[in-house]
Amino acid sequence: MKDIKGACKRYDHYMMYGIPAFTDKEEIIAWLQQYPSLVPEDYGQKLERLKHMKNKRYKTVPGDIFRVEMDLFTDGYVRFVH
Repeated sequence: MKDIKGACKRYDHYMMYGIPAFTDKEEIIAWLQQYPSLVPEDYGQKLERLKHMKNKRYKTVPGDIFRVEMDLFTDGYVRFVH
């Protein structure tokens, strides 16, 4: 697989989501075939929960802290400052 760091505007998205730069169709097929083994075992349950979750709106105040999903394996926390 080729290095796309200099050629891609959103290189950080490729790295954040673990998507490599492909050079041919066979690489794409091979990656897609092994991808299910990379996701967490409870990811199906997480998707089901998200599918049926109601959208909520929150009134935020400076200092509020939220958990956000960074990728499939990592959650992060952000603090609302403005």
